[in-house]
Amino acid sequence: MKNHFLVLHTGLGPPGGPHSFAPAFRVALGRPTLFEPVIAARPGLRAYLMHAGWSYIEEMKAMLYIYPSLYADIGVLAWGLKREAFYSALRNLVPKLALVS
Repeated sequence: MKNHFLVLHTGLGPPGGPHSFAPAFRVALGRPTLFEPVIAARPGLRAYLMHAGWSYIEEMKAMLYIYPSLYADIGVLAWGLKREAFYSALRNLVPKLALVS
């Protein structure tokens, strides 16, 4: 799987999702650590977790630290969150950015 990525959905969905288009969705199912058994069982597996696990940023940071072939996708956060919430999540996810003003 050298040229392939495993893409996993994490984080939340839009407000009202369980009552409209995604009746089986539950907030707890967005936790990044739910995928840890899959990632741990396959060393070197390149995977990225969609939405950076938002709002489970602390879990996402721990996963990124432990598994170097894991990536965080932040695309939807850039347009799905208000600007200050996006910057706050980004600073929290990548602490070095907190030093830049």
